[in-house]
Amino acid sequence: MASVTRDLTRTARLFHALSDETRLGIVARLHQGERCVCDLMDQLDAAQSRLSFHLKVLRDAGLGTLLLDLLSRAEEEVDEVTRQHRFDIPMLSDRLIVAIDWLDAQPDTASLPIGLFGASTGGGAALVAAAKRPRRVGAVVSRGGRPA
Repeated sequence: MASVTRDLTRTARLFHALSDETRLGIVARLHQGERCVCDLMDQLDAAQSRLSFHLKVLRDAGLGTLLLDLLSRAEEEVDEVTRQHRFDIPMLSDRLIVAIDWLDAQPDTASLPIGLFGASTGGGAALVAAAKRPRRVGAVVSRGGRPA
């Protein structure tokens, strides 16, 4: 019963963290890469104290991001001409699984819930990876994409 209560508390924190337009704006901007707090303040038209509050809510919910390119530079160069890698959903999903397993092996992230986001065929790769790691992936957001 304690485990269920703990899971419900964690889930409630996550929903609370993502239920605010400002916090969603922060997550969207951080998804694009690192940002200086002063830039976030300007972009969100938020005072430092307000932004600090929202960042604390996100941190307390255990949210973090790991942004990765699923193709190497060499593969991207080939793909620009041949398009052979961007549609290789099994390869892309295998690379996501390596990242999921790596997060599992890290003491700071092993107990945190994992959500995947993918666009286009990256969405298909995220769905396949989630199906192969159902105990670790709690959510998938797919913008477009097609399953293998």
